[in-house]
Amino acid sequence: MQRSLFQKKLLALSPEIQALAEKEELGELYKVYPISKRYTTVWLWGQICLFLGGFWVIAIAAIIFFSPIPKSLLPSWVDAIPGFILLIAGCYITFSQRIYSQWRIFLWQYGFLYEQGHIRQVFRWEQIESIQESIVHVHNGPAPIVYRCHVRRQDGYEVKLGLFSDSPELIDIVLE
Repeated sequence: MQRSLFQKKLLALSPEIQALAEKEELGELYKVYPISKRYTTVWLWGQICLFLGGFWVIAIAAIIFFSPIPKSLLPSWVDAIPGFILLIAGCYITFSQRIYSQWRIFLWQYGFLYEQGHIRQVFRWEQIESIQESIVHVHNGPAPIVYRCHVRRQDGYEVKLGLFSDSPELIDIVLE
């Protein structure tokens, strides 16, 4: 039964990933970690655009509908266009699945394979030079915690593991 689960995992992999893993002799595939879109820089910019755009549009609407100033002196809906542009950009950036869809970590028996679009890098356990980890509290109070981990190979190539789903689990495995 374990053999059939392994074969199902291999069938879900692209031929390029399979070939690279075989070439680098990474052993058995354990798990695939997709990127967590939350708390990434692009996601944060999307949230900022949504907030600013929403604030802009609501402010213009409030001024138009509730201001005692004569209508000739009030802004028009044309003045809300930058707010609408920010809202549309924020929605696209925040909810777009394509931005990070090709970022993954493939955890293997003898290391991991990092994929970012067409860039694929293998980190065998014996090639890792250093691991720097940190825990960042995003908000005050009972807030989510973001785990960050920078893994550097002996050749200087570095990857950040805190952006991936289940990053605490992934970081623990890499630290072992």
